[in-house]
Amino acid sequence: MSTAATRSSGRVGTWMSGLRSRRAEGLPVRAGGMEYRQSSTTPASVLGFDQALLWVVVALLAWGLVMVYSASIAMPDNPRFGKIAHTHFLVRHIFSLVMGFVAALLTFQIPMAVWERYARSLFLLSLLLLVAVLVPHVGTVVNGARRWLSLGIMNFQPSELAKFAVLIYAADYMCRKMEVKERFFRAVLPMGAAVALVGGLLLAEPDMGAFMVIAVIAMGILFLGGVNARMFFLIAAVLVAAFSMMVMMSEWRRERIFAYLDPWSEKHALGKGYQLSHSLIAIGRGEIFGVGLGGSVEKLHWLPEAHTDFLLAVIGEEFGLIGVLVLIVLFFWLTRRIMHIGRQAIALDRVFAGLVAQGVAIWMGFQSFINMGVNLGALPTKGLTLPLMSFGGSAILMNLVAMAVVLRVDYENKLFMRGGAYDFAPAASKPKPRSAQRGHFSDSMPRGTWRPDVVRCQCAAQAWSWPAARGSHLPRPGAGRGLAWIAAGACTGWVRPASMEERMVPPKGFALETISFCGVRGKGPMTLAASAAAPAARLLASPGRGAASSPMW
Repeated sequence: MSTAATRSSGRVGTWMSGLRSRRAEGLPVRAGGMEYRQSSTTPASVLGFDQALLWVVVALLAWGLVMVYSASIAMPDNPRFGKIAHTHFLVRHIFSLVMGFVAALLTFQIPMAVWERYARSLFLLSLLLLVAVLVPHVGTVVNGARRWLSLGIMNFQPSELAKFAVLIYAADYMCRKMEVKERFFRAVLPMGAAVALVGGLLLAEPDMGAFMVIAVIAMGILFLGGVNARMFFLIAAVLVAAFSMMVMMSEWRRERIFAYLDPWSEKHALGKGYQLSHSLIAIGRGEIFGVGLGGSVEKLHWLPEAHTDFLLAVIGEEFGLIGVLVLIVLFFWLTRRIMHIGRQAIALDRVFAGLVAQGVAIWMGFQSFINMGVNLGALPTKGLTLPLMSFGGSAILMNLVAMAVVLRVDYENKLFMRGGAYDFAPAASKPKPRSAQRGHFSDSMPRGTWRPDVVRCQCAAQAWSWPAARGSHLPRPGAGRGLAWIAAGACTGWVRPASMEERMVPPKGFALETISFCGVRGKGPMTLAASAAAPAARLLASPGRGAASSPMW
């Protein structure tokens, strides 16, 4: 590998020197504006998943376990809970974590192609469960809301499954509608009808918070999938109008809004504003460094639901401003990291997997944002838990399943870039590659076939596949095909403008040659590719360079 990269580097350097001496003849650039440099080659990653992401998730789960115990330790003293042990909620939370880890391990074994194949079936299953929970004597009523199904060992909340099911279904839907994504009635309206159906079932429970999260997930995936910006803002306006009407038409929702605006008033302090006022008291008591782990006073029967929706308030009281800021940074990093994994998958033409990962990022980021905003008094009170941390078996279970899917996407990304010959998309619903949609190079050879007599042709075509839009970075054949060319005897490296490849190519074991251009304003990708074709062909056709030694840049 190193010998091949060295020979490729030498040839590229010689070629660039020759081009500079001829004032970049045949290229629409100024010779003085061309800079050639080489990145160092680093060994390919051994592990097939993102270790940093995994450890951040483990840290949040461990911190959440400690805080659930701290927030619930005094609850057995409340007569409302009967005679339960002080470790009752701790044991149940540990049981939920164990079930979540088992489910996550099983989920990680499922290829993304399977999720894509059964996306519609999963969506229909979630609809059936949302209907079942509304049936008397089937759904369990807690605090006036019918949201749970009793499964014996735990109460399952179908709305948590609905979040995941809508996410998978929306990603699959965008892949199937990629050709008509600019048409409102054919692309957006059917997805809007599906979300509206789910929302109607959720509002019947009622669970407006889950409906908000699902609507944002679906809208975000539509936007990331390429829906026109005007249609996106139209959808956003419709959703805002719909939620506003729900608030105006519901008396108890209006009271929550008024209590949020003035939680300290005599009318609201002991009513709808009680939770918010005591949450603010708890965070205020924590000051900068907190009162110490276990030292919270508000959790002693003052702050309702301290171990679920208002866990952040207990964290703020016991760990202070520093603890809250650390938690915000962890969730911000988590969301950004998952988004990056999704972008990487889309760059490899794995659109479904990329949209799923980005949908999980929207889910985790938006729900944590709402929960933190409610606890800090920045948003009206809403019954949404803090992902990965709050007490709740269904939420923990589905959060860990979603994170396992993200790790699977990252694993398949790495496997593909290391040359794994694995078909990640089902043949029946495989979307047209973005590189082909946008006119970029996409070879026609079936995956897994390598003919030495066409290596020269493939190398020449790949040499100047210019990244001009999302999805064209590392276009097919990508790193996997590069490794196969090495096996066929070709010298393999990469020549690219400085961009995403600087982060993606060297860690996979390739030498990366980076070129910076100036003076190409107004020149499109096709013009640049056509101008570069002649010198590239001359280089490859020079004497003594057969197919077995042709460089692929």
